[in-house]
Amino acid sequence: MAEPDYLNRRVDLDQLFTCLHVINTIEACQAHLSTLAMADKVLLIISGSLGDTILSLVHEKTQIVSVFIFCDDSIKHKEWAGKYSKVRGVFNVAEQLVEAVQRDAQLLMHHFVPANIFTMQDVHQTSFQNIDKDQANFMWFQLLIDVLSRLPQSEQGKKELIEECRRCYAKNEPELKKIAEFEASYTTDHAIRWYTRDCFLFRLINRAFRTRNIDNIFKFRYYFVDLQQQLDHLYQLQKKELSLETVYRGQIISADEFRKLKHNKGGIYSVNTFLSTTTKSDVALSFNSGAFVRPYFECVLFQIKFENKNDKPLKTSFAKIQDVSYNQHESEVLFNMGSVFRIGNVEAWTDDFWVIELTLIEQTGIDESLREYFLKKYVGERSTLLVMSSFLGYMKEYTRAKQFCELLLKEDSISNIAKMQAYSDLGYYQYQTGDLDSAESSAQLSCQLQLTTDTFAPATYSLLGLIAGARHHYRRALQYHQVAVDTVRSRKLEENESIAFLYSNLGMAWKDLHQAIPALYWCEQIALPCQLKLLPSNHPDLLITFTNIAEIYNSIGNYVKARNYYKQSLEIQKQILPQNHKDVASTLLGLSLVCQSMGEYQDALDYLSQSQQIVLNSSSHNHTDLVSTYLGFAAVYELLEKDKKAFFYYKKATQGLSQKNSEHRTQLATTWNNIGFLLLQKKQYKSAMIYFFKALTLERKFLPVRATLGLTTLSNIGMVYQELGLLKRALFYHRYVLTKRKTYLRPRDPGLATTWDNIGAVLCKAGQCRKAIVYHQRALTSYVLNLPLDHLVTTCVCEHLGDAYRLLGNKRKAKQYYNEPERMARGHLRKVEKYRNKEIESDEDMIIHKRR
Repeated sequence: MAEPDYLNRRVDLDQLFTCLHVINTIEACQAHLSTLAMADKVLLIISGSLGDTILSLVHEKTQIVSVFIFCDDSIKHKEWAGKYSKVRGVFNVAEQLVEAVQRDAQLLMHHFVPANIFTMQDVHQTSFQNIDKDQANFMWFQLLIDVLSRLPQSEQGKKELIEECRRCYAKNEPELKKIAEFEASYTTDHAIRWYTRDCFLFRLINRAFRTRNIDNIFKFRYYFVDLQQQLDHLYQLQKKELSLETVYRGQIISADEFRKLKHNKGGIYSVNTFLSTTTKSDVALSFNSGAFVRPYFECVLFQIKFENKNDKPLKTSFAKIQDVSYNQHESEVLFNMGSVFRIGNVEAWTDDFWVIELTLIEQTGIDESLREYFLKKYVGERSTLLVMSSFLGYMKEYTRAKQFCELLLKEDSISNIAKMQAYSDLGYYQYQTGDLDSAESSAQLSCQLQLTTDTFAPATYSLLGLIAGARHHYRRALQYHQVAVDTVRSRKLEENESIAFLYSNLGMAWKDLHQAIPALYWCEQIALPCQLKLLPSNHPDLLITFTNIAEIYNSIGNYVKARNYYKQSLEIQKQILPQNHKDVASTLLGLSLVCQSMGEYQDALDYLSQSQQIVLNSSSHNHTDLVSTYLGFAAVYELLEKDKKAFFYYKKATQGLSQKNSEHRTQLATTWNNIGFLLLQKKQYKSAMIYFFKALTLERKFLPVRATLGLTTLSNIGMVYQELGLLKRALFYHRYVLTKRKTYLRPRDPGLATTWDNIGAVLCKAGQCRKAIVYHQRALTSYVLNLPLDHLVTTCVCEHLGDAYRLLGNKRKAKQYYNEPERMARGHLRKVEKYRNKEIESDEDMIIHKRR
C-alpha cells in the first residue's frame, strides 16, 4: 500500500494488528520478508501499480497467508490478480478493504496453532532417538513451561505483562481500555474468561507461543500460569464425572503440516499452546472457511478421542469451561498447553475438506529422562530466575541467559550466595559470547563474594581457566583448572555432574598444551565415566565431553576414535539442539576434518556440505560462520589436486573479512597462510611470500604474542627460503620458532616436532647430514610417543631420515627408512623408552650449545 493510502487507513488498521509495516519499495518488501521466521504469518496489502511485480517475487513465501490489492481501478487490476491464488480481493473502497482484512485477521488468530509432528510408527516402543527434527523443540518447550510455571508469581510479573500489552496496542484505543480493565479487575479465577474473550490476551499469548519467542513467553508467565492452574483446578473437580468420548476442532492448516499429518499415522502431534475444542461438531465446522485456499492450505476437522484404558486421572489437564468462559454457548473444552496426541486416520470428507483423527495420550514412548532429570535436579517445586538462566544456557541461548542473570542481580532481596552464583553464571555466558573482559570481571566478583560468604565455588576458578585459555595463556589456564579440581578432591566432595565438568575442562587445558596423555586421562578416564553414571544419555554435558575427546584423538592422529566420538556428539545434538544450530555445523566440520585426514575425501566433502547448509539455513548466520567450511572445502580440493577449486574457496573465505573487525583477524590470517602454502607447493614462491607476510603483519599488529598462528606463519616463511636455497635465512626462522615454542611446550611435545623436522631438512640441504639426522630423530621421538606409528607425519620424517642417510652413503639404512617406516618407527620407540630419561635431554643440550 502506498504511504498516503496507508496513512488514510492507519487508525482502522491499528485496531487489527500489533505489528504494522509500511514499505514503499519492492526491494524493501523483499528484504523485510527475508527476515521473518517460518512461524510468522503475513497479511499483505499492496497497491495495484506495484502488485503484479511484487507478487511475482514473493507470492510463494510460506509466511504470506493472504494478499489484498488496494487501488483506484479495480477492474484493471483484477485481470492480473486472478493468477495469484493468495489474492483475497481487489478493493477501491477503503472500508471494504478493512472489513476483508479484519475477517482474515480473525481467522488467522484462530487457525494457526503452534505444533510439533513427530515421525514415530510405534510411539509405545520407539525411543527418543527416532524422533525427527522437531524433537529438540518438543523437549525444550516442555522444559520451558516446567520452569516458567514454577516461578513465583509477583506484582512485578503482572506489571511486565501489562506494559508489554500496552506497548503492542499503543495505538488501539478499544484494546487499551480492555487492558486497563484487566489491570483494575483481573483475578486468578477469571483467567479462562479473559482467554476466551476476543481481546489482546488471546492474540498475544498465541503469537508468543507460535513464534516460540522466549522473551515474550516470559513476559506472559504471570497470566498463563494462572490459566494453567485454573484449568488444572477444573479438571480435578470434573475428572470423576467427566465422560468425554470425542471433541472437535475445525481448523485451517498449512499444506506442509497437512502432509506431515497425512503421512505419519501412529506419529505424535504435540500442541505448544492451549487448545480450544468443542463437544459439538457443528460449532467446530463453523470455524472453517475457504479464506485460505489450496494449494497452500487445507481445511480440516480434528476429531479428538481419549485414551485412558486404566481409568486413571490423566496427566494432561482439560476441562469443560462453559461456566467460566466468555462465550458460554460454544460447549468448549480447553486443553492445557503441551497436550500430546497420537495421529490416526486422515480421510477426505468432501473434495475440499478432511477429517483427522487424534487420540489424547499419556505414554508417548518418548524418552523423557533428560526432562525428568532437569526437573528433579534444578527445578523442583519452585523455580527461580537463576534456574531460568541455567535452562537457557543449556539451550545455548547465552544472550538470553545473561539477561536473566542481570535481572536477578538487580533484585534488592537477593542473597550473597545467590549473587555469587549469578555472577559466576553470568561470567560463563559472557565467556561463551566472546566478551572475555566482562567475563573475567564477573568471575572476580563471584570470587570476592565467596570470601564474604565463606563458600567455595570451584566452577568460578574453572571459568577463570577458560578465560585464560581463550587468551592463549595456557599455563595460567591449567593452574586455575588444577586449583578447582584439587580443591574438590581435597574436600572429598561427592562427585556430581558439575565436578565431572571440571575434570573435562582440566583435560582440555592439557590438550591446549599439546599434552594428549593427561588430556585423555581427565576427559576419557575420569570425566566421562562419572557423567555416564550420573547423567541421562542425551545430557548436554555428555555432548561437550564427547566433542572434547574427539578433538584430542584428532590432534594425535587416532582418527577412528575421533570419528566415533564426534558421531556420538552428533547423535545427542540431533536430540537436544534445533536443526540449524551452529554447534551441529561445528561437529559436522570436525567429522569432515577427520575424514580428510583418513583420505576419505568424498565423505569429508559431504560433511562440509551439510555443515554449510546448516549455517546458511540459520537465521542469524554471517560470513564468518561460513569461513571454516570454505577453508575445509579448499583443503580437501587441495589434497585432490584440484587447485582451481581450492583457490576459489580460499578467495571466498576472504570475502567479507576485514582486519578492522577483531573477530575476523584470526580467520583472515589463517586463510592467507593457507593460500600461501598452496602457492608454495606450486613453486610460486614470490606470491606465496606475499601472502605469508600479509598474515605476519596482521598477526604482529593485532593477535596475542603467544598465539601459535604467528609461529606457523614464520615457519612457512622459513620453508620458502629453504626452497629458494637461502638456507641461512631459513635456519634463522626455524630456530626462532623453536625457541619460542620451547617457552610453553614440553620437550617431547608434538608441537615441537614439525620445527625439528624443518631444521633437519635445512641442515640436510646444507650438507650437514649428521646434524640433520639428530633433528629428524628428535622429531621422530616426539611423534612416536604421541601419534600412531603409521601416522602420515611419522612416515614423512622417516623419509627425511632416509634422505639424510642416502646422502651419507648409508644406502642400507636409507632403504629401511624409505620402505619400512612403521618398523623403523617401532624400533625407534623401543629405543626411546629405554633411554628417554638420559640420552634425549643430553643430546638437546649438546645441540643448543654447539649452535651458540
